[in-house]
Amino acid sequence: MRLWTRLGEWLGASEVDADPRLRLICGALLYYFHMTFFDWWRSAAALSTKGTETANYVPFFLFEHSRWLIFLNHIQTKYYLYGLGLTALMAALSLLYLKETTLPLLIMAILWVNKLFFYLSDLRLFANFHHLHLVYTLAFLLAPSGSKLFFIRVSLVVSYLMSGFIKLTPSWLLGEYFNSVPGKLPLLPEDPTFVMVAQQGIIFMELVLPWVWFMRWRTPRLIVWGIYIVFHLYSGLLVGFKYTSLMTPIVVGCFLDFDQPIAAGYRFRRADIPAWLLQLLLLAGGLWHFLIPGDARLTHEGKYFGVFMFDANRAVDFRAEFSKGDRSYVFNLHRPWRNGAILEDGTLEPLEETEVEVEVYQGPDLLRNYHPKGTVKEGDEQTLVFNPRMLTSAQVRTFGDPYIYYFWAQELCARYQPDHLKIEMWEQLDGHTERAKLIDIPDFQPERYRYNGFFHNSWINLPGPEAPSSYRWL
Repeated sequence: MRLWTRLGEWLGASEVDADPRLRLICGALLYYFHMTFFDWWRSAAALSTKGTETANYVPFFLFEHSRWLIFLNHIQTKYYLYGLGLTALMAALSLLYLKETTLPLLIMAILWVNKLFFYLSDLRLFANFHHLHLVYTLAFLLAPSGSKLFFIRVSLVVSYLMSGFIKLTPSWLLGEYFNSVPGKLPLLPEDPTFVMVAQQGIIFMELVLPWVWFMRWRTPRLIVWGIYIVFHLYSGLLVGFKYTSLMTPIVVGCFLDFDQPIAAGYRFRRADIPAWLLQLLLLAGGLWHFLIPGDARLTHEGKYFGVFMFDANRAVDFRAEFSKGDRSYVFNLHRPWRNGAILEDGTLEPLEETEVEVEVYQGPDLLRNYHPKGTVKEGDEQTLVFNPRMLTSAQVRTFGDPYIYYFWAQELCARYQPDHLKIEMWEQLDGHTERAKLIDIPDFQPERYRYNGFFHNSWINLPGPEAPSSYRWL
């Protein structure tokens, strides 16, 4: 019993017990775990040994050589994710009748560790709403009793600043992103100047308006609160319900009964140090990509240390040529604009499907030209050559990342061991017709090429003077 009491003190349960706002935020975070694990339950293969066997996974670069940590098979992983999701749901419901919240908070901590593990196991899961959920949950758990509401509010401010940092690019400052998307901003005028001003207004909202919550005047604080609620409800029309489902209850819960500014009555304590270190780490992560040469919209280097939103409208082409003995392959992949694109000359490029083409040669003779949906295999023993799904399953937020194509090449060399491999990758942004050639490696050798997400990787090309100015604005 004494240990359970100490655990409650460490988790700061007493403040959550007494404050309905914190119970609302706690419930929203727990329910979002339920949504997360249900979503991942439907695509559990990549998070299991089946993903390893079929070359259908792309770990975060820090986990590149840690796939051995995945040991559950497909069915076991589905059951495990189902159990996590059900546990999250029951913990959220328990807040309706439990007077003490130590147990829900303990479950939240366990769920956070599990989510982070699976999240880092496959980069293709990366999404802005998952980043924010992990951040808010950790801030909620680290903050001691008496400071939880303060730190979840500060975390909200910091996350808005991070969201503004990543938008300081031509895609948002010049309105190129939504001016290249058919339909532009739903329910609003499609005039290009209006769209540009609206995008600049969002940056202003995220970098400036949160500071109003520290002011002593109540009316401006409540107006800004209302602006953010409307913004998150509207954003669901653009990015879907997942982001809105996370942000709306947290923003509402944070500022109910908002009679005093955020910092009113706060006194620093040594117990607050971990929570403050988290905020400083988040700010550093949000700014880190500015320290790396090149445009993070193209290179993606350092981008995932902060909040990365929908930073640009993009299309990608990838080509690989490799051979082993007298058998050779040509693999072409086209990832089109997410919803089509309005090109810079005003023409409309319609929505297209992802295109996968494989050519197989025996010596100079073409044996087969086809469009595989699953794994590419060879010989009577059906030896795995590669899996296009490693690339085609990447979501809109990550499919332009050169690291994914680098990792595909590493896996191909480890499994198939070709005698020669050439890879090329091009990317377009925001309706520009010019393609930036980011990867051009005529002889890929695994031991010569490594990836480090903290710094610039020399094998990722930066656009030269021939590229549009918005590709090389840094």
